[in-house]
Amino acid sequence: MRASATVICFAVQIILLSLLPIVGDAQQQEQDKTATKPSPALSLAGSEVGIGDLYAVVVGVGVYKHPKIPKLNVSDKDAKDFAAFLESQRSLFRNVHLTLLINEQASKPEIEKELYYRLRRAGKDDTVIVFLSGHGADDPNTPGEFFFLSHDADPQFLMATAVHMNRQWFLNKLDSKRVVVIADACHAGGFGGAGSKSLPPSLQNFVSHFRESEGKVFVTSSRSDEYSQEMSGMDNSIFTHFLLSGLAGASDRDSDGIVTLKELYDYVYTRTKDATNGFQHPQMEGRLVGQFPLSLAHGETEAAAQKLQQPQSVSEPVQAPVDDMVKIRELAERGDPEAQLRLGGMYEAGLGVPRDQEQAALWYSRAAKKGHEKASKAITRLQSQGTSTPAGSQTGGKTEPVKIASLPPGDQYLQRATDLTNRIAAGDESARKARTELYGDSTARESLRRSAEAGDPRAQFHLGNILVSGTGVTKDYVEAVKWYRKGAEQGYAPAQVNLGTMYSSGQGVAKDHDEAVKLYRKAADEGYAFAQNNLGSAYEHGQGVAKDHDEAVKLYRKAAEQGLALAQNNLGSMYARGHGVGKDYNEALRWYRKAAEQGNSTAQLSLGIAYEHGQGVPKDYSEAVRWYRKAAEQGHARAQAFLAFMYRQGYGVQKDYKEALEWARKSVEQNDGYGSNVLGQMYEAGQGVPRDPQEGFKFFRKSAELGEARGMCHVGWCYDAGKGVRQDSNEAFKWYRKAAEQGDDQGMANLGNAYRQGRGVAQDREEAIKWLTKAAELGNEDGKKRLAEMKGSGSKRRPRAEAEDDE
Repeated sequence: MRASATVICFAVQIILLSLLPIVGDAQQQEQDKTATKPSPALSLAGSEVGIGDLYAVVVGVGVYKHPKIPKLNVSDKDAKDFAAFLESQRSLFRNVHLTLLINEQASKPEIEKELYYRLRRAGKDDTVIVFLSGHGADDPNTPGEFFFLSHDADPQFLMATAVHMNRQWFLNKLDSKRVVVIADACHAGGFGGAGSKSLPPSLQNFVSHFRESEGKVFVTSSRSDEYSQEMSGMDNSIFTHFLLSGLAGASDRDSDGIVTLKELYDYVYTRTKDATNGFQHPQMEGRLVGQFPLSLAHGETEAAAQKLQQPQSVSEPVQAPVDDMVKIRELAERGDPEAQLRLGGMYEAGLGVPRDQEQAALWYSRAAKKGHEKASKAITRLQSQGTSTPAGSQTGGKTEPVKIASLPPGDQYLQRATDLTNRIAAGDESARKARTELYGDSTARESLRRSAEAGDPRAQFHLGNILVSGTGVTKDYVEAVKWYRKGAEQGYAPAQVNLGTMYSSGQGVAKDHDEAVKLYRKAADEGYAFAQNNLGSAYEHGQGVAKDHDEAVKLYRKAAEQGLALAQNNLGSMYARGHGVGKDYNEALRWYRKAAEQGNSTAQLSLGIAYEHGQGVPKDYSEAVRWYRKAAEQGHARAQAFLAFMYRQGYGVQKDYKEALEWARKSVEQNDGYGSNVLGQMYEAGQGVPRDPQEGFKFFRKSAELGEARGMCHVGWCYDAGKGVRQDSNEAFKWYRKAAEQGDDQGMANLGNAYRQGRGVAQDREEAIKWLTKAAELGNEDGKKRLAEMKGSGSKRRPRAEAEDDE
């Protein structure tokens, strides 16, 4: 059987400057008549390349002929909007030659004609932009090659029907010294079960040639382990939204009217990261030579024209933004001039480090030796202030293009581990699994250990996690505390929080809630949402501080308003219970929903409970099942148990014992008491399995031992009725009391009946009425019935208590 292609949903935008000129055809010439406006060419000092014409091919495919290729929501819209923006940039170029191909227009012949032939009309000083938005694919029949799926593509015959992004035919024909490729993975999935949104090996192979060629830079919308996301209220993907707004002028950091590639990337990186709560980080790598103007923010102005004529360095380093002092120092020590400049500035200003003019001069000089113009100016400024500078600190000379590459493998592991931790904090259970897998990689572990031993607090935090979980190593809480402490002493908030949790739980160190609170407070005072949440929990439960629900709500709210899903769920819980605030199911649901929509499984469970029981919303079993399923599919044990119950009862779904058994067993594998109780009921009743009271009792007992009140009630019933175990009224009474004291309404009803009948305990009418009343007040029908019998005709004996189904 023929192997199927793997589809990767993506958008590729390729910006190419200064291609070899060849002649075009009459159709293109006709387009040029209506799409051009003469404007004087601008030349860039420091480079032999000027700004001539713009040649653009913009392709957006969201609808495909082949039924197995899924429709995309924003690909054609992204293409149209990008084309419209290019049309607005006539003042930057002498002429604009634009071809827009949308959906049915974007056939394989038309796209290839544009890519491989018409673009060669561009001359040395011209700009060429190619924007491809749609699905991409690997083909197992042609390993290592990448295809863009045209409207007429057939996944089984990609070489014949899709656009072959062949580096020999395409990339190797480009002589430009300024090339940028931007790849935006979209938010749909692939067909045939393919759901990856990261770069496939074949596209990585395609991109590698940009890394190896001078003047070529590659930008991706996310890291390889991240999703490219969409957001309600945006007409484009989040990345493309900020790409377009940045090009329109929002990224013009120095307000000179010119948007450069570096300005655009820094803007898109920051805005995309912030809009996705740190789940998506655009990346840039390759070689960039000279200034790279992409757009005129305010149209054609004399000031902008003059700025473009000013001398520019031959090469300007570009890289992903640096987020913290540790990373700045690491990059600076590896020789990155931009990081060296930033580190020098931090020493000069005393930002995050002691103010030290000599250290500032040292780092400025290192950047200046690599041709960094701003560093040279900083050296001059320090010298004018009387600060001694290293000899040769302003050494000039031609600088070589700086290679923009991904971080070294060790840093990649560290960055990925840190990103996954942020996703876990937001309730993403899949990120927890991914981080466990990363920790399980021996190469990653060794890399993290080396970074930890070198003093990186983030790596020290992750090494502590590895030792706590015992992933690939012997579990060692004491050693974990040591590494958490190292990170915490450097002020790294996640390490402070995890060290606090070790003190709170007494793992690897003597239990000390006071110390835990001190650590939480340090990180919380820095605004770290996870610490605010944990400190809120301490106030809620009175651990290390006096119980104070008002303070707990205040802290939960601070973290929740930062978008931390865990805190949003906790704040919702406070509203649902009326702790620290007035009981308000509507407000509880609002916060649950915020957290649930971020993927927090506990909040999804809470929403399911609200819909099942009609708390703040009309009772809706179908909606309850939907939210239970979302949480259950993330591995939430209690949600799996509740979903099993819904299938067993046929609430919100068709009754299905097979599904009930499957979800109950998943829950039991995680030692969930409620799931054990459901499974016990199914064995006792013979639902989906042969009837087996002894097996049922075993699961009831497990449920009870896990603290589940309804499981305790069922253990009591088994002893009372002799189901799966020898009849024993004394044992039955003991378990009924345990269940009743934990608030189980059926346990209360059965305990009241035991007192009523004198089974396992001396007959006691007052105690019987007390417990039956409690059960009745909770809505228990059995309690109501027996209480009515007692009040109406005295004490009637019943042979045994009932085994009620959960309501």
